[in-house]
Amino acid sequence: IEGGRCPRTLRLDCCELGPAACRAIGKGLLNAAEAESKLGVKETTDGQRRLRRLSSIYLSGNELIGDAGTAALAAALRTAPRSSCPLLEVLDLNNCAISDAGCEALAMAIRDNPGCVNTLNLSNNRITDDGAVSLGLAVSPNALLNIDLSNNKGVTDRGVSTLAAGMERGAIRSLVVRSCSIQADGAGALGKAICTLASSKNTDNGDGEYCIDLSGNMLGTVQVKKHKGSAGLLKSKASATVEAGMGFLGKKLRGSLKEAGFGSFVTVESDDDEEELLDDEGGDVDGVVAGGECGARAFSDAIIDDDGDASSGPKRTSQTERIRCAIGMRHCFLDERAADALAAAIVHARDKYDIDMSVDSRLNGALDDDVIAALKEKKDEELLLGMSRRYFDIREALRIARQRAREAAEAASARARAENAFGSALGDDDFSDDYGGFGVYDAGGYEGGYDEGYNGMM
Repeated sequence: IEGGRCPRTLRLDCCELGPAACRAIGKGLLNAAEAESKLGVKETTDGQRRLRRLSSIYLSGNELIGDAGTAALAAALRTAPRSSCPLLEVLDLNNCAISDAGCEALAMAIRDNPGCVNTLNLSNNRITDDGAVSLGLAVSPNALLNIDLSNNKGVTDRGVSTLAAGMERGAIRSLVVRSCSIQADGAGALGKAICTLASSKNTDNGDGEYCIDLSGNMLGTVQVKKHKGSAGLLKSKASATVEAGMGFLGKKLRGSLKEAGFGSFVTVESDDDEEELLDDEGGDVDGVVAGGECGARAFSDAIIDDDGDASSGPKRTSQTERIRCAIGMRHCFLDERAADALAAAIVHARDKYDIDMSVDSRLNGALDDDVIAALKEKKDEELLLGMSRRYFDIREALRIARQRAREAAEAASARARAENAFGSALGDDDFSDDYGGFGVYDAGGYEGGYDEGYNGMM
């Protein structure tokens, strides 16, 4: 490595390497970088800089490396001379038993020596939100770093939200977080980051290609059986679906109000409509796999509801200058409603922000092949627009239903306050004293005061 005769790529996967090997690699890498800094870097005929040293290190599967070996590599990255070229194009530490301590050491290197590494693979380790947050805070604007934290189960919405903020600053080009523990909040933060990128004036986005891979996270709400021909039904029965969706939303809201004590609130046309919709909605459900808000809809709503000014962003005059964003949501337990939301986000991002966004939704059993193709390849414009319209119609129905629910809740609250005020004005104790002599009437007549008074008169 030090002598300049090392190959550009060093691959030592699954070799039982430990901290000592990492210290040796780090020392050689640092010495080579210092020598290169003194001699300068030559350029090739096409203007690209030619590195005279090792540029890619693959050490995956060496579980003895741990935090100690990672810290040794991070020290070399941190203290190496700064250069316009990354010290390492790729550092692959997949499955090396790294925890937050090792991740934080790498974050310090990235913070103190921006651009020292271009692609960082920390998948299949023991990293949690603390490590992810340290990376998100360390990345510098316009660094365009590629980060892979896949299969770190301790990475949740908190860690991903900080990484999303790094993407908003133009510091991260590709974020791969497959099979982590990301749900709606994290997905929503990433959706917002895409809009911020598009509307940013100062983002040097290179070739304009970004990637967010959320595959393997439980972003959906239920796993359902596949409906054959659902795309065709979508085109021919969109209006009927919207009406059914309004009834379904009404039942959901009515159930919530009933729990709060407002059982008389109704938003559907009739009980028959409600029963028919429930049969359609629940007939093919296999089982609930994730509760709470749908992450795919949260991601889409963050794009649709973003109030950023798209006109303030950089003007793009050609197709090649457009921001292209590839989203991975394979095996995320998405249903057709989630697919509709993603279609709406694709259309909205294209029309408002000039973003060419695609979604890979394969391995979601509830989605038909033509729906998957429409989200990824966007060739069936009619289907894509139909899915988008259906989602916007449902959103509007939900908005109206929520407004009615708020009005009903406010009316019930006002009625309760009025009844309490009326009861206080009458005075319950005075009422009992004044009229208690009349006793209580039953089938045999009055008891108490009234009977006694009547007998006295006789």
